Amino acid sequence: IGLPLTVALYVYNKNFKLSRATFFHSLITVLWSFRMLTFFVWREYISWPALHEKVVEIQRRMTIPFASKLLCWLVYSFFYFAMMSMSWSRLQQGVGAKWGIVGRLGLLMQVVGLGLETIADLQKNGFKSRNRHAWCNVGVWKWSTHPNYLGEGLFWWGTYLGHGFYSLPRTILATTGLGFIMSVLKG
Repeated sequence: IGLPLTVALYVYNKNFKLSRATFFHSLITVLWSFRMLTFFVWREYISWPALHEKVVEIQRRMTIPFASKLLCWLVYSFFYFAMMSMSWSRLQQGVGAKWGIVGRLGLLMQVVGLGLETIADLQKNGFKSRNRHAWCNVGVWKWSTHPNYLGEGLFWWGTYLGHGFYSLPRTILATTGLGFIMSVLKG
């Protein structure tokens, strides 16, 4: 997810000398992408390999038509593109982009959300490695049922608020991406 944004961030920063806030807005999204990749790889192959084997076995037994798989891939690709458009939109505003209080609040929400999500996932992973079938109730999990989802939601709302709202089509695309991730988090 974050690879195209990483390339865009590098190219825009090299050619246009982005403001610190604009650079940070996209960089924190790249860091989110790297964190998610690391978390999923760790969970699937190192921390919970039995879960991974179970998923592989279930997928092996299922017969899903190729057209259905392709449709799912295209729909999810569109929504991830819409989510990443929040950062691309800000990058395309260039050097003179105004941030204002809403944009800066968005940056703060990104950082707090990413931090909360990371801490919650690390705490849950540590707890589940010792207590596979127990409900996690340590650390931030004492205060919230799903602090990792709260962190994810804060991160994406912050990314959305920081995108700039300078173009109606880009704002519609960003709103679509935000709606998608919020519907996923809602369950």
